[in-house]
Amino acid sequence: MFQNVSQVGNLLQNRESLLSLKPGQLFSGKILKHYPDQLAALSIRGTTVVAKLETMVNAGSSYWFLVKEGQGVPKLQVVQPDIAAAKTETLAMNSTQLTTSKEGQMLLQDLKLTGTPFTRDQLKEGAQLLKDPSISRQLGLDTIRTMIQQQLPLTKGVFQSLVALAQSPHLSEGLTNLETKLASSAMNQSSQMMQAFLSRTDGPSTQSPVDQILKTLLDRNASPTEKQAAMAILSKLQWPGVASNSSVDSFLTKWMPTDVSTEISLIKQSLLSENDLSKIHRNWASMIQQPTTTIEQQLIQKAVKETVMPHVFVNGKQMTFANQLLNLVQLVGYQDEENVANQPLAPSIKSLLVQLMGESQSSEIRTQAERVLHTITGHQIQSLSSDPAFVQTMLSLPITLGEWKTDLMIQWQGKKQDDTTIDPENCRLLFFLELERLKETMVQVTIQKKIVHVTVTNHQDRPDALIKMLEPIIKQSLEKMDYQFTAVSWKTWPTESPVSNNRTFTPPQVPTSYQGMDIRI
Repeated sequence: MFQNVSQVGNLLQNRESLLSLKPGQLFSGKILKHYPDQLAALSIRGTTVVAKLETMVNAGSSYWFLVKEGQGVPKLQVVQPDIAAAKTETLAMNSTQLTTSKEGQMLLQDLKLTGTPFTRDQLKEGAQLLKDPSISRQLGLDTIRTMIQQQLPLTKGVFQSLVALAQSPHLSEGLTNLETKLASSAMNQSSQMMQAFLSRTDGPSTQSPVDQILKTLLDRNASPTEKQAAMAILSKLQWPGVASNSSVDSFLTKWMPTDVSTEISLIKQSLLSENDLSKIHRNWASMIQQPTTTIEQQLIQKAVKETVMPHVFVNGKQMTFANQLLNLVQLVGYQDEENVANQPLAPSIKSLLVQLMGESQSSEIRTQAERVLHTITGHQIQSLSSDPAFVQTMLSLPITLGEWKTDLMIQWQGKKQDDTTIDPENCRLLFFLELERLKETMVQVTIQKKIVHVTVTNHQDRPDALIKMLEPIIKQSLEKMDYQFTAVSWKTWPTESPVSNNRTFTPPQVPTSYQGMDIRI
């Protein structure tokens, strides 16, 4: 799936965000130009900052700086020249070298090259975390840098959670592996609980769009014109023995479904040949791109709209997909800490994982439970925002689409309202999802002043005819909620795929002038 979501974030927006400097931070920068009153323009990895220097130094040279004041125009103290040709990165203050360990030198070099301001304590604590022999040096450096950039505490617990998230971001895969281990153990009650939890992850059910065309032929209220248009569509799909002028009655006599009241697909009841089924569904994808009559286009549009059911059935209960997502948030346990005052807590996957870590006699089960728990905690940590004016939330929800088990990754960012919630009229939503046939797919929804724009990124070419059919449906639905829809943009992934072996997730930084919000699937 999306093994390096940080690369995807880089594709979405300009990373040249405003640099925030705080007292006590150190960084390397190059003096570009001097101004009166001891002001100077500095370059920090391509970002230009105007600051006041305590000591004037040569323009065109690089130095290490210590931030004395961060508000307004930063006030900087020159610590020492930054010698680019030096084989070993050294940094000393008051004649004392800040780090002498191999790990400290590596971290110092990484922070310098990435233009990441840091404090002396962060360098010391990060170097200690980097000594963990079970974690590769590059993954450790990436994770510690992310923690410093997001101003997260450099503790072992936070570090391990973010590393687990980078190594095993797929929550559904981890839960399925744990379920398999429980099923082969003697922990019958825990196994049944996990099975019950995973049975509640169903997404909206789908049906073949061809089913809707067949329903038109069976509908007593459908006009003869609509039924003949349906026959023309079946002819274009190359249904066996059907021509555009074939009789509806003769078709139903030969291909009448055995049970029209059942939820079993009508097309599967009618066509017993898997080859015919596959051919018709392949033809559907190409057929909707071809010219059609107005009535045919209306039938196809209705068929596409009805492909995904508007409701989800979980444990026999019907609910909207939006409510199912809220239930999944509770089910995974993302809000367990928030709801700790509400005793007793509703059972969750997270609480079961904690229980397994303490009670299971199997080291294999304990290790897998801890790995999945760290993944969940990692997502929670990524939702922490250092900017009090903004809300940032990231979730990964296990979801089952038919027989396909995957993760729905959601991230949303936006301005914080007085009640601490996101302003729904100005926000960005991003959805990341690996689909069975479309594979890696990202949907970005940008909302500014209740004006909505949707951008889809995928490996496939833009399906112009399909989007043309769907846009009126999206527009109508949004207008019911008093939102204005602009358009659907379609992008293909660049040659350098977002999927790589480096899985570290770095949320996009939100500039202070930000007016919208993104969600990723």
